[in-house]
Amino acid sequence: MMTAESPADTRMMGIVHAAFRRDLVNRLHEHHHTEDAGLWPLIRRRNPAAAGLLEAMETEHRAIVPAIDALTAAAERYRSAQGDAPREELIEALDALTSVLLPHLDREVSEAMPVVSQTLTAREWRPGTSRPTSRGSRCGNSGWKGTG
Repeated sequence: MMTAESPADTRMMGIVHAAFRRDLVNRLHEHHHTEDAGLWPLIRRRNPAAAGLLEAMETEHRAIVPAIDALTAAAERYRSAQGDAPREELIEALDALTSVLLPHLDREVSEAMPVVSQTLTAREWRPGTSRPTSRGSRCGNSGWKGTG
């Protein structure tokens, strides 16, 4: 029986953190897949001048995947190991992901989204709009469902 003087039960934090990790990784993969499979091809078709930027965004997406995988693996080792080495590996993996992910997110907002804004109408961007993309798939991306 828990009393006010019992040690704090922090097990829920482990569950919450596991959900954060799972959801962050899944949402990030989904977000990038949606852009690469639907949004970028549409923008590229309508705005050929954006091709270089969109290729760079796709290249950055491919660089983020191994950084996420390395962080996930380092976190697994950290959970099951003792000593400083697993902790240091986890910190290094987090730093590596941060070094590719944060500049990418900044670039997407500062460079890619202005191009998207100039290329799509508000109706095309609005949540709930759902038409096949250039490849026939339906995409969802934080407000963008794709048109074509």
